[in-house]
Formats: sequence, C-alpha cells, structure tokens
Amino acid sequence: MLVRLLTFNIHGWRTWRGEPNIAGVADVLASADADIIGLNEVFHPQRVADPQLPTDQTALAYVAEKLGMHYVFGPCLRWPATDTLPEHSYGNAILSRWPIIASAAHHLTPVEGKEQRGLLEGRVLLPDGRPFTVYVTHIDHTDENARLTQLRAIRTWT
Repeated sequence: MLVRLLTFNIHGWRTWRGEPNIAGVADVLASADADIIGLNEVFHPQRVADPQLPTDQTALAYVAEKLGMHYVFGPCLRWPATDTLPEHSYGNAILSRWPIIASAAHHLTPVEGKEQRGLLEGRVLLPDGRPFTVYVTHIDHTDENARLTQLRAIRTWT
C-alpha cells in the first residue's frame, strides 16, 4: 500500500512577513494531496484570526475539516491565559486521511538556552486494517550539539 507523507513548517499559521495565513496553509496542504501530514510550529488551540473564516473553530480544526482529515496535537510549550489571550500551546500536529487511533507527545531532553522541543507519535489505522506509526518532530536548527542531544532522545521512543 502506498502512503503519501508530507511535513510542513507552518510558522505559527503565518507567512514569512508575519501575516495570518491559515487559509493559505490549508490550500497548500490540499494541493499536496498527502495521506498523512506532519506540521511544525503549530499554535493550538488558536482561534481562526481571518475574518473570512469561521470563528467557532481552532485553526487546526479548520484546516483538518477543510482537508477531511483527522488530527492530533502534541504540545512542546504552554502559555497560561492572559487578559487578552486564552491558554494556548505550541508544538507539532499530525493530520491523517485515516483514523488516528493512538498518540503520545514526548518532550525531548531540554537543552540550556533553547526552547523545549518535542516528538509527536501517532498511530494511524490504514484502510487495510494495519496500524502505521508516524513521528513528527522539529529539532533545533542552529546548534549541532542541541540537535545531537535531541536526536538521542528521539531514539528512546522510536
């Protein structure tokens, strides 16, 4: 069975200019026609900020619904609610054409001076009834020692 995989760093649902881009992310993902998608730099639950889109869904739920996919989110960082923002998290997500029957979010070994990174593990039930495990991570891109520490941690779960 052929399974089409895609990973995409969505930069917190924004363009490189910092403009909201939730619909744009959904359009790019739809055009890729992947079966399973790993997303990095996902804010969740972040409400859709585009006035042309529904406000009763999170951005992740909106994109999953538009693609007709199931989803799971794995937080790496969490922020408490403030006067202007609800509680929210930042991390990785998996979107799948098929049911996600189990998932686990793992924190990688902390590296001093670096943001907390994580590994999201998802078990997808393929149409033929077999389970398929997929992992999504976003390791440090600036420091080789940090990457090596994070990769050693990943080996614990894979």
